[in-house]
Order: sequence, then C-alpha cells, then structure tokens
Amino acid sequence: MTSRRHSFLELRDLCKRFGEVRVLEGLSLEVEEGEVLALLGLSGSGKTTALRLLAGFETPDAGTIHLDGDDLVRVPPAKRGVGMVFQHYALFPHMTVAENVAFGLQSQGWRKAKIEERVAEMLRLVDLESYGSRRPAEISGGQQQRIALARALAPEPRLLLLDEPLSNLDPALRERTRSELLLAVRRIGITTVLVTHEQEEAFHLGDRVAVLNQGRLEQVGSPTDLYRRPATRFVASFVGRSSSLRGVVDEIDNDRIGVRLGGEAEGVARWWGRATEGLEPGTEVDLVVRPESVVEVPPSDPAAMAGTITGVRFTGPLTYALIDLEGDLGRIEMRIEGEEDPTGRRVHVAPAGSGPALSLFPIR
Repeated sequence: MTSRRHSFLELRDLCKRFGEVRVLEGLSLEVEEGEVLALLGLSGSGKTTALRLLAGFETPDAGTIHLDGDDLVRVPPAKRGVGMVFQHYALFPHMTVAENVAFGLQSQGWRKAKIEERVAEMLRLVDLESYGSRRPAEISGGQQQRIALARALAPEPRLLLLDEPLSNLDPALRERTRSELLLAVRRIGITTVLVTHEQEEAFHLGDRVAVLNQGRLEQVGSPTDLYRRPATRFVASFVGRSSSLRGVVDEIDNDRIGVRLGGEAEGVARWWGRATEGLEPGTEVDLVVRPESVVEVPPSDPAAMAGTITGVRFTGPLTYALIDLEGDLGRIEMRIEGEEDPTGRRVHVAPAGSGPALSLFPIR
C-alpha cells in the first residue's frame, strides 16, 4: 500500500469564527511547490482571514495547516518560514530602503557582511539596486511595493503571502507593477499565496485561482476553468461578465442539455447548455450566458430569440450591447463590433456555434 503524496502546502477543513460570525467554514486547499495560488472573493469572503491563518496572526478554531510536512497551527509567526507583503507595505519611514530590506535579517541574527550581501541581492532581484540609500517617501508606490517584496524574500522564506499587493497603486501603474511582481516571484520560484478582489489581478498572477464566498470555497482551478467551466452559480456570475436567462430542461443529449427558454410554450427557442450537475427534464434552470457566447443570427435560425438593443456599454477595446428579449424573457449582453450606437435596433440572437457553450444551474 502506497502512502498519499502530500502537496507542499495543505489546508484541511479550516474553520474560523469571530464571535457569532462564521468567517471560514471547512476550507481545504492544496498548493504545489513553486505554484502561485490566488484567493479571490468579495469583501467578507474570508480570503484575508485565510492568509492571516497561514501567517500565524490568527489561530483556526478547527482544521490543520501543513507546510512541507510541518504542522504550523501552533508555530509562532516568526518561526514559520513565511514572508508576507502587507496591503500597505508597512515600510519603516525613518529607515533607508536598504535598512528596511535588512530588518528581518538583523532580528534573526545574521552577520553584517552576510546582511549586506543579501540586501544587495534582493535589490537586484527587484531592479532597485541603486535605491538602497533612499527613504520610502522618496520612491514611488510601485517601487515601495517591490521593496516590501524584497524585504519579505530576504530571510529566504518557504512560503510568500501577498495581501492585496497592488491595491494602493494608481490604475496606470498597477498593470506594469503586476508584471514586475510576477517576474520577481517566478525568478525566485517561491510558493506564493495572494489575496485579491480584482479578477484581472488574480488571473494574471495566479497559476490557479480559488474563489471564496461567505467563508466557503466555491471552486479552485485555472483562470480558464473558472471562466469557461464554472462549477457553481456564484462562480458563473462572479467571474467575468455574464447574463442569466430562465428556462426549463426539455431534452438531454449526453453532456448537452436542451433548455426551452420561457418554459414549455410552443415556438419559444431551445438553447443548448452544459450541465454542471445532474439535471432532469422539467427542471427549472438558470442559463448563464457570456457576452461572446451570443451572436446575431437570421430570424429563420431555429435557436433565434428576438430582442431590441436598449443600450451599450463601452469599455475601451470592447463594446457590449444590452438586449431586452421579447416576451419578457430577460436581458442579455452581446459583444459587438463596428457600430457607433446600435441602440433601438431589433435583432435576433442565438448561442455561438453548435456545442454546449452555456452553463446551467438548477433553480433551488
């Protein structure tokens, strides 16, 4: 009998309450060595609490945390081998950049020559080797973020924790700093868990993304899995743009589920979706529609639904038409190109392609 292979970081059935408030309930996750896992969720989803449990700033009410086989639950923060970059960086304003990076090394008893060597190495890692004599107030927000990263990495931690690492940056600076952060993390190859409420940030930085909702894990997977194959209704609506239509299952063809929109009324179109769990004919469902999964079709198309464009949302590179379907069947978004303002135009729409491009969830 072979023993089960353990992941580098394992969280098992973590629970945490603050008074009567249940913040985490049965959280289990595995992270492989060198992997970057993003914890994504709304405020109050439990993601920051999970990070604080990993760091040792909070103690779980139940559950276990193992890092490279070591049980961390009763280990104090300073002895866990964990580096953390806080949301507000927590740099010491009265210290120089080099002194900030060296701070953790001094408290661990490193010798002066070794500290100077390590500080220089870390500043090179984040491309700030000439900034050692400056103070935090004399460098930009993006540079401060990289110094905080250098300080967290200097003591050679086994695990890196990032708490909303880019939230204090201006939007114009955020994307460039995100790329620099990812490059530094990849260069050193450290196992990383980051917390964010920004989907774009989670998708860019994370090898996998864990979606939390009210203290529970909804789904963990690659960004592509979360977007194209959402496991729950929450993930389908939370990740990316989507619309929702109601219907009734009326045909099952292997993994394709035919949904009669608007019920069983004769003449209402059938759209095909992908089931996320077992469904039977007659089940009422929500059909989650991505904007790019809908196209304009001729009225003769058997899946055509008639509607009127009632507005547009311009987001820069992409434009979305808001379409009110006839028969009070709901409103959907469709990605469009080439029209300045198509508001008021009557259209017929259907799912793009013939495969199960849409996700279905039973109405409970």
